[in-house]
Amino acid sequence: MKIFQILKSFIFLFLSLNTILKCFFINKKKAQLVILKENSPNLIDLRLKIYQKDNINNFVNFVRAQSFYGGIKIYFSINNVIFFNHIFNILEYLESLSGTRKDKIKQNYIFLLSKILKLIQIKKFYSIDDYRNIQIFSRACKLSESKLFIYQHARISPSLRYQKTLKDLTFEKYYVWSNYFKKKLVQFNYEYSNKNISVFKKFSNIKSYKKNFLHKEILIIQEDSIKNSVIINLIKRIKKIKKTNIYFKFRPNNRIDQNLKRFLIKNNVNCFHQENIYELFKKYKINYLLASNSSLLLESSYFYIIPILFYEKKPILKDYITDRIVFSSKVNDIKNVINKSNKQKKILIKIRQKVWFE
Repeated sequence: MKIFQILKSFIFLFLSLNTILKCFFINKKKAQLVILKENSPNLIDLRLKIYQKDNINNFVNFVRAQSFYGGIKIYFSINNVIFFNHIFNILEYLESLSGTRKDKIKQNYIFLLSKILKLIQIKKFYSIDDYRNIQIFSRACKLSESKLFIYQHARISPSLRYQKTLKDLTFEKYYVWSNYFKKKLVQFNYEYSNKNISVFKKFSNIKSYKKNFLHKEILIIQEDSIKNSVIINLIKRIKKIKKTNIYFKFRPNNRIDQNLKRFLIKNNVNCFHQENIYELFKKYKINYLLASNSSLLLESSYFYIIPILFYEKKPILKDYITDRIVFSSKVNDIKNVINKSNKQKKILIKIRQKVWFE
């Protein structure tokens, strides 16, 4: 671990200890996972709004922050901040000096978190099902006897190796987008079928409306797993389709690749970065969405947008193809699939029903 990283983690550890001491005397009862996003209005990942219906200062906020300046900003912006990832960094640094195994360090970290939850008397803990942290907090809450409430924040798929952390969770309640995702969750662990899994309406405040498919308004979603060369090839092939407008959405938390942006501008592709995706759907009357691994492949059908999962060699979300809730296409065959799907609007209606309303 580099010297600056160690010093940074010690500073955040000191600030966290200050919060723990304060919360020992001022009992808050509730805690939540908070993910720092410096480009968000209040520095908090917008996906967390699903359980932040109460004043954030009424919670003990377990913050994951990598940026030093961002961490300092959020510490002085909201109350009761504990930087849990920096607690791990210090524990890992100190215990690695004595040759402690990584798996043992993780066990000790979970035990330490449970003691913190117990010390400040947390009764309820709220979190999205972030695969990087949810298993850690599930175990810590179990040890501290805190009730864990989990909220789905993205697609659930047994095809994704990194989602294996959803296999062995202990929770009071797990909120999912629909019955379809409840079935996907149970595929990780069939014992979940006997547990408290509830459906909450993700789009309760957003209207959907049917589309006119005479003109193709195609939105492509950027993803970390897809090379720019694949995107360029995809766009060149789509441009051969008549009556088509192409839009491209950069990942909101990534820097814009200027070489790719120049290609998009040169080829009359409208590009976006941090704009609200649902507002883009409405404003530009999007009727096709192309992605490889994005949750938007599932969300798009709610808005009567044809979801096309494109891939170069092998698809990532194989189970969604098997379940017939997306159209799929190799990049080289994208023109044929788009033209064919244009005549299969009844299938889109069935997909929408299966994913969101059964």
